[in-house]
Amino acid sequence: MMLTVVCPLADSPNAERALPSAYDAAAALGVSLELFSAVEDEHMVDRRQCHLEQAGTQTGGVGTDTPRVRVIVDPHAPRALAGRSASAEVLMVMATSSQPLMHTGYVGSAAERVVRESYHPVVLIGPHNQTRLGDVNRVVIACDGSALSEEIVPDACDWAERLSAEVWVVTMLDARHKGLANATPQTEANYVRRIASRINANWEVLHGHDPARTITDWAGPNALIALTSHGRSGFSRITVGSVATAVTRWATGPVLVGNQQKRLVEPPTA
Repeated sequence: MMLTVVCPLADSPNAERALPSAYDAAAALGVSLELFSAVEDEHMVDRRQCHLEQAGTQTGGVGTDTPRVRVIVDPHAPRALAGRSASAEVLMVMATSSQPLMHTGYVGSAAERVVRESYHPVVLIGPHNQTRLGDVNRVVIACDGSALSEEIVPDACDWAERLSAEVWVVTMLDARHKGLANATPQTEANYVRRIASRINANWEVLHGHDPARTITDWAGPNALIALTSHGRSGFSRITVGSVATAVTRWATGPVLVGNQQKRLVEPPTA
């Protein structure tokens, strides 16, 4: 299976914040990069294609190949991006808006749907991002005690190897909810230590009342935070969709978000 890194772009400059990391992802994986966009009607195709070609030539790196450009006609951009990301041969790197992922703006609403539909975990570049993917020096894996949250571990470790980054496994101990989960500092430490020992990683139990801000503040600007979005609303410690959204919004480095439920029920096509 040959992967293609796809970076969705629109007329908004905010979307282009993901371009440096998209180039880095393609280089780390040794695959090609595609700049993708959806327009409302065919009369907009040529103009959008020129915009993508110009953006691609302005953002590359030394020795990087010129990215392919693909523009399709679809008045519903989030649907188009989700359809492109659903392929097992596509890995999406995209920017999010300055608002939560459920925001009605182009990039925000698209990111929400892409994460939900994508086969591979998506690399998201939030509004506070300061670090391109190639400058990451550690990968922080956030787990919440559920088997589903741990499904992101292999992908995170693969990125750590490709980026020559150290790996940390963290979990969150919130005094307001620990009674519901029977969590104590000792049980949480045993939990993350067990995961970390399997992958030869470092570990830490984080303490705070806001999971997203606690994780992002601890991780710092040079980390790739990796976590699973369950794709549902409500509070369920770290990996619910709302917390994954907040992590992406506040992170100063890239965020790797996977919807592992889709991968568990939909094997890659031949």
